[in-house]
Amino acid sequence: MNEYTTRETCITIFFFTLLTALLIFLSLNMNRHQAKGVIYGDSEGYYMYLPAVFIYHGFENLPIQYTPQFSKFEGTDKYFTKYTYGVSILEAPFFLTTFVYLHATNQASDGYDYPYRLCILFAGIFYCIFGCILLLQFLRKYFSFTTSLITIFLSLFGTNLFYYTIGQPGLSHVYSFFLFSLILFATDKVFKENRHTWTYLLITAIIITFLIRPTNILIVIIPLFAGVNNVHALKKRILFFLQLRYIVPAILCLILVILPQCFYWHYISGKWFLYSYGEEGFIYWKAPKIGLVLFGVWSGWYIYTPLALCMTGSLLYLSKKGIYQSRAILFILLMSLYLFSSWWCWWFGGSFGHRSFVEFYALLSLPLAFLVKKTISTPQKSIYKSMAIGLAAALVYYNIGLTYQYHPPWDGPGWTWNTYLNMLGDLVRFKFVH
Repeated sequence: MNEYTTRETCITIFFFTLLTALLIFLSLNMNRHQAKGVIYGDSEGYYMYLPAVFIYHGFENLPIQYTPQFSKFEGTDKYFTKYTYGVSILEAPFFLTTFVYLHATNQASDGYDYPYRLCILFAGIFYCIFGCILLLQFLRKYFSFTTSLITIFLSLFGTNLFYYTIGQPGLSHVYSFFLFSLILFATDKVFKENRHTWTYLLITAIIITFLIRPTNILIVIIPLFAGVNNVHALKKRILFFLQLRYIVPAILCLILVILPQCFYWHYISGKWFLYSYGEEGFIYWKAPKIGLVLFGVWSGWYIYTPLALCMTGSLLYLSKKGIYQSRAILFILLMSLYLFSSWWCWWFGGSFGHRSFVEFYALLSLPLAFLVKKTISTPQKSIYKSMAIGLAAALVYYNIGLTYQYHPPWDGPGWTWNTYLNMLGDLVRFKFVH
């Protein structure tokens, strides 16, 4: 299924060209009235490394004027961010392009004004599009071109990946989505084509994914268990990655990637290793808030992204059959659900839907594609096919409608089921307030 016809290639180019133009337009439109732009809140914490290194040559004089949560480290005169610099790595090409252009044209900038906000918007869109392209290539291994393309459309417009691409591209989620897609794609290439380049790329992607968010390390299960059906095959897979030609570069890459973070921690605190989240932690590990994470009015995953319920239902069905890497994906999802439900801020404040699951839509594209395949293969006049298409259209409208209704935060004492239902009433009446 991996071979493209000329017609499919033309459709793919047209689809992603149109999609890119649409996302740029929607992103510029959504953010044009935001005085603080997209470099705000957690986004500023991820981004801070770039202006500090390339413009201010240190963390002492950063113009932290947008986000009150960032202050100078106790006992020092340097601004502190609890977030690691993984997102900055991926934002760097866009930042540096803007930096060089402004210097070449003698334009003054503080690293936080409109040109830099614009570069973050373009970065988010680029990684979303690139992630979708990789995902399309990966899905073609299992499904038809039509099924794969519809799955990409639904994964973007039917989930909060859409919002975190056009609304808050400075957060980590669209970057992790890209990396998850890359890991799926590269894993397939590693064991299909005997080329070392793909293995090195896979290892690098896993390390950067871990740097962006430590809990992302669970993605390593995909290359370890993809296509593995017994203990002997698992042992063979582990020995494959433990070869000197892979393990030595992996260790060197890990050191090179982690070392700058250690330098920052030492620069800030005098310690080479620092738990930067302070008193924040997994305080609910004995009583995880799983029900609230899935169904709560504060960012409940299935409440604000009901397509995810269809995805996970399909995943459970596939895991019984053990196909499409479903058991490995299910294990990753369950472990992540436990971790997110155990975190002190289980609703991940200021979140549109439960944003910690955004990157997992790359993995959940497989069970979603299975549903799409079943719908396409259903007889044309079947009532079930009509119902499935109607449901998909309703879920896409619901997601896009909520995206334009959203004004953070949808949590706290003022956000209850009544306020949610009132907002839902506006959506039913086609009333958009963004």
